[in-house]
Amino acid sequence: MENYKFVLPEEAQEALKGHVRTLRTIETKLRTVFDDQRYDEVMIPTFEYTDLYREISTGIEVERLFQFFNKDGKAISLRADFTYPLARYHAYATQAVGRYCYFGKVYRKQLSHKGRQSEIYQAGIELMGLDEKTGDQECLTVLSQSLKTILLSNVQTELGSAAFFRRLESLIKDDGQLKMILDYRDMSAMDLFVKEKVKDQIIDQKMADFLNQLITLNGKQEIFIQAKTYLEDETLLKALNHLEMLYLAFKDKFEDLTVDLAMVPKFNYYTGLMIKAYHLEAPEAIISGGRYDQLLQVFGRDSQAIGLSFNLDMLSELADKEKQND
Repeated sequence: MENYKFVLPEEAQEALKGHVRTLRTIETKLRTVFDDQRYDEVMIPTFEYTDLYREISTGIEVERLFQFFNKDGKAISLRADFTYPLARYHAYATQAVGRYCYFGKVYRKQLSHKGRQSEIYQAGIELMGLDEKTGDQECLTVLSQSLKTILLSNVQTELGSAAFFRRLESLIKDDGQLKMILDYRDMSAMDLFVKEKVKDQIIDQKMADFLNQLITLNGKQEIFIQAKTYLEDETLLKALNHLEMLYLAFKDKFEDLTVDLAMVPKFNYYTGLMIKAYHLEAPEAIISGGRYDQLLQVFGRDSQAIGLSFNLDMLSELADKEKQND
């Protein structure tokens, strides 16, 4: 007899009773923070038309979706993200500013599991309709209060800029190589990449020197001084100045706040501030988010927006570990 049917699929996430208690505690604390900040909870459908993911340049490959056919023969998929359904929801809402929060699972096939599940329990917020400065500050305020509330230590929060990255790509006429180099933090590949760009007279020596340092440009306030010695482009400097303003305003409100100029957009729709939070014992970001000012245009509405997502599975697992070590 084949025994596989009696055990959980590798893709599945199982939560035992002690872990569930921790998860619900964190959930309750986050709900309190979201409610205090006037975020309304929205329940998003579990299924979406697969074509939604084809129409929007999301960064999630259609091959990673769990797909089915409905009674009409149309391809539908399990929800892979909360942002675009909520963007669609706000596009048809009457209010100018929307503050939404959510709790639920997303489903994405993992190409190589390595301990990763394909069902991920998330909580998050989406803030739509506020200008960039006000919205970014509110999002970071919610994050700082959330981290204080769930009482998880050893968390490092990093800020990056999709606007900075996109402009850099444009200036150096990149076709995707830079993203791959920065994703893997590959200094050798960067050296070869820069030499090729200089040889082809696409960049000057000043930009070459900047790119050769880019991977190491993460840390605190001193990185802004370093970067500004190389940069002259107004768009790059504007994105850099916005990051610096946010860093100075929030550096004392987080346990450890840093800036990473080599951060690349996780999703194609990111346009501005990007946020990632890491824990010493977690293999990937436990919290992530970003600004997406052009996504709502797909649904016919022009509205600035920013969102934040908490990986509740990892957060509760880390909280359990900390309790065991006390």
